[in-house]
Parts: sequence; C-alpha cells; structure tokens
Amino acid sequence: MTRVRSATARLRALAAARVGSRDEGAALLAEARRTLDSGAIPDQWADALVAGTDLADAQWQHGDKKAAAATLAQVLDLAFHRALHFDGLSSPLASDPAGFLAPLRNSAVFQRAQTPRGRHDEAGRDPLQRLLVVSFKNWNFLDRVLARYEAAPGVEVRRLDLADLPPPPLPLSPTQLTRERLLGVADARVRPWAAGIAPHLDWCDTVWVEWGQRAAVLMSLLDPGSTRVVVRLHSYEAFTAFPHLVDWSRVDDLVFVGDQVRAFVEAVVPAASTGPHRHVLPNAMDLRRFAAPKEPAARHVLGLVGWSAVAKDPLWALDVLGQLREHDPRYRLMLVGSALDGSVSAAAASYRDQLDARLARPDVAGAVDLVGQVADVADVLPRIGTILSASVRESFHQGVAEGAASGAVPVVRNWPLFAAYGGARAVFPDAWVVDDVDTAVRRILETTSQDRWTSAGSEASDEAIHRFDWTEVAPAYDRLLRA
Repeated sequence: MTRVRSATARLRALAAARVGSRDEGAALLAEARRTLDSGAIPDQWADALVAGTDLADAQWQHGDKKAAAATLAQVLDLAFHRALHFDGLSSPLASDPAGFLAPLRNSAVFQRAQTPRGRHDEAGRDPLQRLLVVSFKNWNFLDRVLARYEAAPGVEVRRLDLADLPPPPLPLSPTQLTRERLLGVADARVRPWAAGIAPHLDWCDTVWVEWGQRAAVLMSLLDPGSTRVVVRLHSYEAFTAFPHLVDWSRVDDLVFVGDQVRAFVEAVVPAASTGPHRHVLPNAMDLRRFAAPKEPAARHVLGLVGWSAVAKDPLWALDVLGQLREHDPRYRLMLVGSALDGSVSAAAASYRDQLDARLARPDVAGAVDLVGQVADVADVLPRIGTILSASVRESFHQGVAEGAASGAVPVVRNWPLFAAYGGARAVFPDAWVVDDVDTAVRRILETTSQDRWTSAGSEASDEAIHRFDWTEVAPAYDRLLRA
C-alpha cells in the first residue's frame, strides 16, 4: 500500500485548525476519504478522525442532531474504510486498538450512539423449542447447524433473511444504522420497518443472528422481550463499524469461531465483553468425508483454498513456493477458488498487480495451477499434499481443517493481524503454525520427506477430525442453545 504526501500540507493545516470552522472539519473528512478511495493512505488520516468527531460533537452541542448523526456516519465510514483494514496487509486497528479508537472513544456523540437501552424482560431459560435464525444474505456457515435443529424433536426452526422482507425498506446501511442508534427510539418495534421482524421475534424463544454486522445492529434496535438473543461474529466484522453500533445490552450470548477473534473483539469493543456471555465454537463441519487416499504426486503439491481477497495474501504462499523450489523443483502450488478480485478498490488492484508480477518471476513461473471455483473441494484435495493458510487474519480458516482432514499436512501462517491476540495457535495445534516463510519451508521439507509424509498426513487427519468434526463439536452447540 502506497502512502501519499500530495495532500499532507493541506491536511496538516486543516488538522491544526481542528474544527475552527465547520467547513474545515468537513473538508478534512472529505479529503481523507478521497485519498483512501484512491488506494493510498494519507499521512494524517488520524487527524481527520479527530476533526470529524470534534465536528460531530460541536453539531450535537449546538442542537443540530441530524447533522451530528450524518457527520458521525462519515467518521465511521472513514475509520473503517476498506483501504485501512481490508485491502492491505496491515491494519492500524489491529496494531493499536486504543490509539486508533481514541478519537471515537473521546467523542460524546459516539458514546451516545453506544448507549445501552436494555430490555424490559429477562431472557427465558427454558429448553429450546422455537429457534429463529436471522442473517442478511450470507448463510455460508449455517447448513449443518440448521439441519441439526430442524431435525430435533420438539424444536421448530424459522429462517429469516432480512434481504427478503417486503417494504418498507429496512435501515441497513451504516449511515442509517448510525442514525437509528443515535436518534432512534428506545424500542424500534414502533418503526414501520419493524413490522416484518417483530412477529418472528415474538414467536421464538431463541434468535440466532449470523454475522456481527448489519443484521446484529438492526435486531438489537428492537427490545427482544423474553427472547434469548445469540449473535455469532466471525472475523471481518471486527474491522467494521457494525460491532460498535450493536446494543450489546440486548445480546445474551456472543459466539466466536476462534479464540483470537474473541480476544481482539474484547480489546476493540469493550461493551461486547461486559454484557453477553462469550463462547468459542468451531464452525460446523463434516470432516470425515474428506479423508481419502492421496495421489502420489500430491507429496510435492501445496494447496491454498480460497485466495479471492487481499487478506488471504497469496504472495506469501508464492514466497514459500519459491524457496521450496530452490531445494526441489518438483514443488508446485495449487490455488483453488475464485481469483483475487482487484476491482473492489484501487488498493486491491495494486495488490493484484503485484501478484501478477510475482507469478511471472522465474522461481515460480509455470509451477502454479489456477484451479478456479470447484463445486466440492473434496474433489481436489487428493491432489494436495500440504494445505496452506497464508492469511494475515482468519476467524477459523475452514479450508485448513478440511485439508488436514484429507491427510494434507497443515502449514498455517501465524495470522499477523491477530498474532498479538493468540493468532493461529488459538485455533490450531502449535505444530501446525509457523511464524515466517523460512519456518514454513523447513516444516514442509521435513513433513514431505519420503519417509515422513504419509504418517504426518495421517496424524493431521486424526487431529483435525478429533478437534473439529461436527460429531465432536455439535454437543457444545446443544449446550449453548439448551437443545
């Protein structure tokens, strides 16, 4: 990610003035946003956050509450811009949460937007009878959870996708949700848009909200009555504004799929660690079906399953491959899944350009197979002998568990953005985790040696299934849901 200084002088001048005038504060926010949109990080983006929160506080103090809400939404949009957290290999939020969030935490308006509204009734404690599962478009990790409770005797299950509700439209944008948290009523049941949600909430005794993002914020705007509220937060949401807008006083249980995410969220969103009960439960996976004999050539094939985002950092995997091929040119890399999308932002396009250039370098050129999206990853795993995680952050990395279950030796980078919070070792066995490229190369050379590869893969398969297979994990879900 490049840093630019073309606007630095103006940014510093505006920051020095702080909000000497409202126009200057708004100009600083707008200029920082334009720079981030261009794919670069302005030197003084932090000053823009200070100026923006100062402006929002001044607007609120002068009685212009709608303007204050709009400015706070702009500040949050800037603070959690994808160029800062998603389309590079680092994040100022991960490296220094307290420092990064200081302008927001010192803002009276931001504090007001986080005011807990509580609930009139305590959540019920009876066994599960009626389960409502709520998401917004993304149901990727719910199949086995839903199937288990839809088949459970005495349990009714409803699915509610907020994207499918009829008009009036829901306030799902970050700007709308910020306005609702700051200016909304104590119980959004009185809002016209809530008419499609409230009957479902009243019907169930437990609501499971998938993803700690807009659906979680929206559902927390409604007093749940005696309904028990469970939210599952994965990873990417922790780098967005949404967890800061959830009313955690209305959430009974918060589920993470990795302990490193729990530790990170507790540092970033203190309210999430003081209200709900917190649980760490792996994703629901049928891992036994992946166990299958390996093709002989798989011993020298590395696999990276899923590389469509910068956070997956396939460049790191190419560096590993390049060093391995210095020892033995038989090593190859298989990239499984959709290609990295450089169209989402200028920063992502820059990374994609670097990746294309790296693929053409002599040490790896011709040794990388782009498999593309597959209907079932089990079909390609017999050709993979080492399963990689090259990511800078992950909540769990299901592809590693599936690869390990297939008998591929796992080599997991110690996800740098989460390293200070337990990293990959919070999820996977220490022996699977490496801290740098050199260590990854040594582990691969050791575990893919002729006399070690088969036993190493068998051990990994046993370990993955014992730790993460749904038959092992499901009882913990039952205890959580009182099923």
